[in-house]
Amino acid sequence: MNKRIGLLIGFLAIVLLGAWLFLSPLEGVQPRTVSAGRLFSSFTTPRNLSNSGNPGVGENASQHVRAAIADDDYLHVGWMEGTLNSANGPAYVRGQGSTWPLWEWAGPSNNPGYVNPTLALDGNGTVHMVWTGSGGSPYEIYYAYKQAGGTWSGVANLSDDSNNSIYPVIAVDSQNGLWVVWETQITEQNFDVYVRHKPAGGTWGNTSNLSQVLGGQDLEPNIVIDANDVPHVVWRNNNSQPNWEIYYTKYVNSSWQTPNNISSNGSASHFPRIAANEIGDVFIVWEDEIDGADRFQTLFRRWDGSQWSSTMRVSSTPAKALWPAISAEGCNLYVVWTDYRNTSTETYFSHSTNCGSTWLGDENVSNNGSSSYYPEVVAQPGGFGHVFWQDYAPGQFDVYYGKGTIQLPATPTTPPTATPTFSPSPTFTPTPTPTSTPTPTPTSTPDPRPYGWVNIYAHEPYSSTQFTQRLDVAMRLWADSEIGQPVTEMRYGNYADFRDSPGWMDYSPFVYNWRLLETPYGCSWEYVYAQFRDEMGHESQVYNDVIKYDSYLTASMVLNGGNEYTNREFVMVNSEDLDSMAEEYSCSGLEDMALWEEGLTQTVWISYHPDIYFFLAPRDPLTGTARVYAKYRDRADNAGVFSDTIAFDLFPPYSGTTPTLNMGVPTTTELLVTVSDLYALDDESGVANIWLANRANGPWRAFDYQSPPQDYVWNLAYGGPPTQSPDLHTVYLRYEDGAGYGSLPGNFSSVYCSSLSVSGISSVYLPLVVTAYRPVDGAGSLPAPRPAQLLLLAEPQQPAPGEEVLLWLAARREADTPLNGTLQLDLPEGLHLLRAWSAYGELLQWDEQQVISRERISNRLTPWILVQARVEEDAATLLQVEGTMSWSGGSVEAVPLQLGASSP
Repeated sequence: MNKRIGLLIGFLAIVLLGAWLFLSPLEGVQPRTVSAGRLFSSFTTPRNLSNSGNPGVGENASQHVRAAIADDDYLHVGWMEGTLNSANGPAYVRGQGSTWPLWEWAGPSNNPGYVNPTLALDGNGTVHMVWTGSGGSPYEIYYAYKQAGGTWSGVANLSDDSNNSIYPVIAVDSQNGLWVVWETQITEQNFDVYVRHKPAGGTWGNTSNLSQVLGGQDLEPNIVIDANDVPHVVWRNNNSQPNWEIYYTKYVNSSWQTPNNISSNGSASHFPRIAANEIGDVFIVWEDEIDGADRFQTLFRRWDGSQWSSTMRVSSTPAKALWPAISAEGCNLYVVWTDYRNTSTETYFSHSTNCGSTWLGDENVSNNGSSSYYPEVVAQPGGFGHVFWQDYAPGQFDVYYGKGTIQLPATPTTPPTATPTFSPSPTFTPTPTPTSTPTPTPTSTPDPRPYGWVNIYAHEPYSSTQFTQRLDVAMRLWADSEIGQPVTEMRYGNYADFRDSPGWMDYSPFVYNWRLLETPYGCSWEYVYAQFRDEMGHESQVYNDVIKYDSYLTASMVLNGGNEYTNREFVMVNSEDLDSMAEEYSCSGLEDMALWEEGLTQTVWISYHPDIYFFLAPRDPLTGTARVYAKYRDRADNAGVFSDTIAFDLFPPYSGTTPTLNMGVPTTTELLVTVSDLYALDDESGVANIWLANRANGPWRAFDYQSPPQDYVWNLAYGGPPTQSPDLHTVYLRYEDGAGYGSLPGNFSSVYCSSLSVSGISSVYLPLVVTAYRPVDGAGSLPAPRPAQLLLLAEPQQPAPGEEVLLWLAARREADTPLNGTLQLDLPEGLHLLRAWSAYGELLQWDEQQVISRERISNRLTPWILVQARVEEDAATLLQVEGTMSWSGGSVEAVPLQLGASSP
């Protein structure tokens, strides 16, 4: 190097140093310090975990991913899944490495707008998840959990007020207590941060406002529990307008400290995230416009248990860094953010091995030229960092994952203490023994053939990989090479020998339209095959995928088992899933259903069930005919509508005859006597049964009515011993028409009776007698049904342990003016809630023992809620279910329902 070049380099260094000083960060923020000894990380090829979209057809929303790691090193991941701003829900998957099963729903999938779930793990391996959910405004904070090896619980509403609540975050302490924070919109321009706590084994406590003292807007809260079980919360607030600042508080001595401004640097600060390690440190990162308007960097601070460190840069992008996240394992800190330094947004990663004193250089983890956003990072002991983000690489947002192996500094070892040496005595020099040369371990030869896969995606239902309504589908293909040769060609077809293939063509990851084989059946299995070739001419094996073609739906539906008449304002809808038995190849089967009465509103979609009660619109009097429609959807999204009519019959049988006992002989010494000459008329549903009893208040026993009349054998001891001679014994009789269904009786006639003299009957063994009929009002006779304000039903009413049961709670308002009320169904211990629906209203809460809904109650429409539950194996013999309707002016309780009890 000559002298002139050396002087020029020195001059440029001085100019650059001056420029750096001129553009240095604001006072109080330390410049980014990069360790002199660069420690490298290595990330696996990004893996798509959600695979939820159909490329090129439309945007799906696999977004806002959050993750946690369990003691067994399995990762638990949640995200918002669905169609952007349309129908979204919380998704969940558990996996590790290359083992990732299909994801599942953790809660309802019909939420518009926000969902943004977060999750946490407790010491028992239970996953706890919170998210924003709604069937419409207001948004609420919902919670569910899943025990290890179990299924997702019912959903609880944690915010439960009239304001919009969004952006929840959950954390678990060492005692398995739960802490949840979120933001709630108090007014149009005012959001506050709220927190709620549930101690282990306890119930959810009251909601506390953490930010009310600040004023302004409080957004994007985040929470962590430190090693001493102290909760720490951060969020951003704009009471220092025009700047947003990061505020912090913690829970000490049963109270929350006054929030402190921990950014306080004169520039806008957003999106704080917080982490803690096992030695009591707390770490915070956020995005900050420290370099000027819209030039965000990721900043960092550490709380060591006694004081805050100075603020330090983590990112060093010349553009901007947004949405940072942090995770800690000891003093190994991992930070990710969305970086704009390239032509597309990418997920960048940096880490520190000394609790944030110095930071190692940035690394592009996504690095695919697509758009990636909202990253998440999870630290694992041993130098592993798990990074997740949402990526637009497939043509819609999917959740991606990469695992980083970080070279951590070696633990210094103490040099051994020197041992004194002595002068050795002369020894003979041994003859060296030749050592054998080790045989090298053979290495496997890479397969020169490409490898890959092909997946079929349906256009209808959108992006389904299981079912398709159309023979036109999309395909997604992927191939690679162990020897690094570019894959340049592919071919595909509906036959394994590619007889219908377009031939070899340029390799492409997507085929947007391909027609499957024609079939004479409405339902059949359809295959596609694919093969790949690299530029050297190496051909892969043949890969295939299969999808079920299902082009139609078939079912059957009747009311009350096909009865023509009913005497109540509710009917049983009996459905049969013919779809799963259709044609030579069975179709996909019914998945859900909706019901409505002609001219009225359709209920919400509920899971398909073959027998379900439906409540008709109240009418007075109950006359005429009602038509009920059932709309079914199968698993391929085919839909079909079926209907049936039923007429009202409130008139009991008439012209009934009194019974003739003992063939007219007035005295008997026998326990069994004949009952004859039974005849009645009913002009609508006809006479269906006769009922006999030995006492006016029962118990009653039913017999099929026969026409022409026949004789019946009657036990004079039924329900108890007969009256002994010398005295008369009376037998009671009533007629029932065919307007009933199942355990619900039809219309009863008035009671008829006859007597005969009983004598000479000695000791009789009387077994315990029960009836299959449960009186509605507890009286011996049943009047015609009258409108009830609250009705509680079960099907079946005597479920066995392990069996599922459906519960209905229906309410009506007899006055003309509707009212806003709530329906509440209380479940006993031993009855496990599976699902809950509101036909016309909105569920406010559903958890292990309680379901509450908000309803509009009127005499026009009968609102009802439906609960699906399972009887636990160790449940008590009797399980009492209770129902309540309440409104501002009062409440009413339903007659309690005892499951498993024999009818009185």
